[in-house]
Amino acid sequence: MDNINLQYIDAKYIVLIIFIFVIAYLYNTNINKVKYDIDFNKSFVETFKDISVKFHNLPAIKYKYKKNIPDENKQESRQESRQESRQESRQKNKLNKRNVWISLNYKEYYDECQKTAITFLNAGINHQSYICIMGNNSPFWYYSYIGSLMANIIPVGIYYTNQKDACQYIVNHCNAECLILDSYDRLENYADVLNDKNTSVKFVVIYSDATHDYKYIPEEINKLYKVPIYTWEQFMFIYSDENKQSEHQDKNKQSEHQDENKQSEHQTVALPTKPSLKDTSTIIYTSGTTGSQKGAIITNGNIMATLKNLLHILNNSPKLKINFTEEKVISYLPLNHITAQLLDIYLPICLASVVYIGDENTIKAGLHKIIKQVKPTLFAGVPRVWEKIMENIQLNINNLPTHKKIMFDIGSSLTTLPGDYLKKKMGLQNCKLFISTGAPLPLYVEDFFNKIGITITNIYGSTETTGPVALSLPHEYRYNSVGKVLQGVNVKIVKNEILIKGPSVFKGYLHDDASTSHVFEDGWYKTGDLGYIDDGYLYINGRIKDIIITTGGENVNPIDIENNIKELIPVVQSAVVIGDNKKFITVLITLKLEMDADNEPTILFTNEVNNILSLIGSKSKTTVDIEDDKVLKKYIQNGIENVNKKAISNTHMVKKWMIIPTLFTIKGGELTPTLKIKRKAVEEKYKKEIESMYK
Repeated sequence: MDNINLQYIDAKYIVLIIFIFVIAYLYNTNINKVKYDIDFNKSFVETFKDISVKFHNLPAIKYKYKKNIPDENKQESRQESRQESRQESRQKNKLNKRNVWISLNYKEYYDECQKTAITFLNAGINHQSYICIMGNNSPFWYYSYIGSLMANIIPVGIYYTNQKDACQYIVNHCNAECLILDSYDRLENYADVLNDKNTSVKFVVIYSDATHDYKYIPEEINKLYKVPIYTWEQFMFIYSDENKQSEHQDKNKQSEHQDENKQSEHQTVALPTKPSLKDTSTIIYTSGTTGSQKGAIITNGNIMATLKNLLHILNNSPKLKINFTEEKVISYLPLNHITAQLLDIYLPICLASVVYIGDENTIKAGLHKIIKQVKPTLFAGVPRVWEKIMENIQLNINNLPTHKKIMFDIGSSLTTLPGDYLKKKMGLQNCKLFISTGAPLPLYVEDFFNKIGITITNIYGSTETTGPVALSLPHEYRYNSVGKVLQGVNVKIVKNEILIKGPSVFKGYLHDDASTSHVFEDGWYKTGDLGYIDDGYLYINGRIKDIIITTGGENVNPIDIENNIKELIPVVQSAVVIGDNKKFITVLITLKLEMDADNEPTILFTNEVNNILSLIGSKSKTTVDIEDDKVLKKYIQNGIENVNKKAISNTHMVKKWMIIPTLFTIKGGELTPTLKIKRKAVEEKYKKEIESMYK
């Protein structure tokens, strides 16, 4: 009997132990994962508030301060002491650790944005009016942008590389009431606007400066402009609720004849509690490869629709292992671009993740250094960034001893070990998505990363579609495809052109009904992109406006030719095919050059180019040397002949070429801020050189 009872007890305990193991497994795999269901009927601002309450102690943003640290022993004036909040004092103490990331949790992050919103309203900026933000990535960029959204004010980002005319055009076009800048030097870009008696700008705020450490704007600077200019600290103090309250009380005390019953407290401004999804969220000015910039109107509803589409695919792709509260992102791409706003501002908050903000100094010191420090789990770059990474890897591989190079090549063809090794060396060993965005990724770059076991995720979309339309996930990869269309987005192909419809499609262009009508057809947005869908996967063939039509009536897509040139002639940085309304195809090329401290091209070749020139027997070291370098010219001509072997017809063959002895740059006007070629600008700037090839 005892034996029977013991066996019964043993069986019961075995069942209990199995049950405990099952519960533990479920806990570790599911329950232990933090989950949060976003209500997409709410606005982003409401979502941010919910996240900041639920995950208030989690780190939200980290950044390195770039101002000089004030002397702690220096006696500050009474007015300065009054302006400095307790939180600012705590931050100053943190700043003594120069090489340490300063961290704000979600409550602090939300509070800073909310404080900025209240300050904007106290300063007299009206609901649904515009403020412009221009500067390198910084927490103050974030506070200004999100603070505007909280106050139902419309933030407009301006590329920090924009020239004077482009800057002033945007401010005048949207009638901005406030300018937020990161440097006093940028004031020159807005001099005409700030001295115009009819300007819409009420004031300018400088949030940080790399070369000055002003607590207040020097009088000599303020005298240059008719609009008041404040430092961030001044602005946040003068228009704070506390200061407004104090000013109001002082006025009441000074008013001897005022009836006590008429005295009133300063009324704290109220932030909108439920922003409408129909309201404009932001204006994003297109970079404009042709014509003037156009301001795309993005609504709160557009933003939430895109976030819904993105989060649906991320949450329903278990192989990605995207985890709420666990992701890390580096913010370095220009924040006025829709991609950076989605990946650096909106998405991290919706995932309760942390963003490391790379300021100008951090990025200048080397993006690779910050990547190694942070070890991001999500990393995005424009194609040129991936090209640079590829070139650096190739350079390191080429410098390996012969036997190690052979081993590396064998390893790449048999396993993913080389890719794993390289990811670790780059600081990307924890990265789940390697994202390319902003322009098509050249196939030869995609091929390179595929070979070493790194799958690049292409994102296809535009400003007008509020970012992503299609996404090529690693576990659903198709060669040369931008992936499957996101749920919630409708796509159709009409006469080879991609048309898009859905709640993420923008409202139209600001003050430009003609351009708006031109890009819509029966409610469908006409992208201007050529493409097709095969087995649910979207493929892009090029841009309609880029197609070259020769005098013989032949259509030539220049993109393929240009990418083949860069692949087969690795000393080439950029190639621009010419031939519209011409008898034959020619090309302008630039060679890879070193950049100076201001990110301007020098006359010196890169190490990669020097290695290649040494191998072919060329003695050139700079662009000055190339005019008489027959060896280099023969090398390029041989490369062009190899490119022509890939041509589908004689019409697609390059007949003549010419080296431009510098680089195409944003400042030079040949590139957009997203590094796309401005073909018309190139053709106009190098008109004489082009004409000489057709004589």
